[in-house]
Amino acid sequence: YKPMTAYQVSLQGLKMMKNVPKALFDELKAVVYVPDKDNTYTDMVQISWEDEKELFALRSAKSGYLRYSTITEIEDVSYVCSPYIPHFLRRGQEPTTNNRGRAEEAFAGMTNIRDGDLMEAVVLGDVRLILAEWVPFGENSISAMSINLGALDRCRSGMFTAMVDKEPSATILNVPPGLTHVRVLDYDLLHHVNVEAEINYPEDDGIV
Repeated sequence: YKPMTAYQVSLQGLKMMKNVPKALFDELKAVVYVPDKDNTYTDMVQISWEDEKELFALRSAKSGYLRYSTITEIEDVSYVCSPYIPHFLRRGQEPTTNNRGRAEEAFAGMTNIRDGDLMEAVVLGDVRLILAEWVPFGENSISAMSINLGALDRCRSGMFTAMVDKEPSATILNVPPGLTHVRVLDYDLLHHVNVEAEINYPEDDGIV
C-alpha cells in the first residue's frame, strides 16, 4: 500500500497564474525542461518513480537526459510538539505527555535547511493539529491491535518496530535505529484504543 496525493489547479488558480512574475516561471522551467545553453525550454522531462532507488526520475525520451529529483531529501528543523486527542474521544483520565517545557530546547536547536532565502509567511500559536484516516477495522481487529500494543499488560508501554522477528525463540533482536515508543492511554477492547507515540528517528547533530 502506497499513499498518493494528487492536486489539480482550479479555474480561479489558472486566472491567477497570469499575475505570477516571469522570474518564478523561469525557475519552474529550469526544473521541468532539459537544460541547454540557450534556455529554449523545448525538451520537457517525464517524471517516474523508481522503486529500487526510491527516487523520482526526471527523464527525456527525446534526448535520453536523466536526473534524479532531490524532493525526497527531507530537510529538518528543530521543533517540539505534544500529543493531542480531543476530550470527546477519551475514555480515561491518563494525561498525554506535555512537551511545553522543551520549547526553549527546540528554539536553541539547529536546522539543515539549505534555502538561503527562507522566509516566514505565517506564524501560528497554540495550534492543535488533527490528522484523521478512515480505516475499516472490525471489532476483532481492534481487539487484536489493543492486545498487540500491550493494553492488557501491567506496564502499558513499549518500543515497537516494523521489522518482523524471524527468530522469535532467540533472546536478541537487532533492529536499525528508529524505534517507536508507544504508550497506551485508555482503551475499550472492542471499540477503541488511544495511544501516544514518540518516534525516535535518528537526526543530524543539533536537530531537536
